[in-house]
Amino acid sequence: MLAADDTLDALKTQIFRELLTHMLQDPATIEPALDLILISRHLERIGDHATNVAEDVIFILSAKDVRHTGSGAAKAE
Repeated sequence: MLAADDTLDALKTQIFRELLTHMLQDPATIEPALDLILISRHLERIGDHATNVAEDVIFILSAKDVRHTGSGAAKAE
């Protein structure tokens, strides 16, 4: 689950870039594209919260601290 959070972050960024391209090409797509960008942002935040819960559960059950390890260690929010 922890590695899936990085994938979700990358998908959010990809969605933003693709929709930005569409918005620049056709201004009529701006409003629906912004809605989709916000949805992707909220889904990514849900993933962040799920990751935090998973890290807490791992710590409670095994006393192992898995926070801030791997590629997401320097991630700022």
